[in-house]
This record gives sequence, C-alpha cells and structure tokens, in this order.
Amino acid sequence: MFDVWLMLLFGVVGYVFKKIGIPLAPFTLALVLGNRSEDAFRLSMIGAGGDLRVFWSNGLVGSITTLAFILLFWPLIGKVSVAGRLCVRSGPDADRSRLRATNADTGLIATDA
Repeated sequence: MFDVWLMLLFGVVGYVFKKIGIPLAPFTLALVLGNRSEDAFRLSMIGAGGDLRVFWSNGLVGSITTLAFILLFWPLIGKVSVAGRLCVRSGPDADRSRLRATNADTGLIATDA
C-alpha cells in the first residue's frame, strides 16, 4: 500500500509542477542522480585532501567542470549582459529620446526617459 501512496504523491507533485511551469526532467535527474553525485563528490574531496583544484587537474576534466559552471550561472550571465547593453546604449542622447531594450528570452523591457 506504501507504493500506491508514493505513486499518488509523485503524481500530485508532477501535476503541480506542470501547472506552475517547472520542467520535470531536472527534477527527475536530481532524484535519480543526486545521491550518487554527492557520494562521488565526497570521495573525490577525501582523495584530494579537500583541494578543489582536482577538478581542473587535466584538460578533459577541467573543460567539463568549466562548462558546468558556465551553464550553472548562464541565467545570471544573460541578465548582466542585458544590463550592460542598456548601459552602453544610453549615451548623451538618452535625455531627449526614449530608450527601449527588449530581451526576447525574459521579456524584460527597460525604458529610460
């Protein structure tokens, strides 16, 4: 009977996530790979003596780690680049005309008057 209640619980969670607009694939990956990833990270830290440079010890591992960090912070990088474009576009003529910049991904509209 525990299996049935667990199935119903995950069904409700999936329904709520779908209504809110949260994708289910990352949630499923986290459930399946979370414990294994945490154990592997802990073992690598024990083996390296707590030194994070082990993740950049050779070219392949370093490039994968760097790519993972870039993808992790990609939303922040995108917002900073939009703000940078807004600062570059606002020049001496910004007082006379209205400046509008639209980011197609986020729908962000910024105006300077």
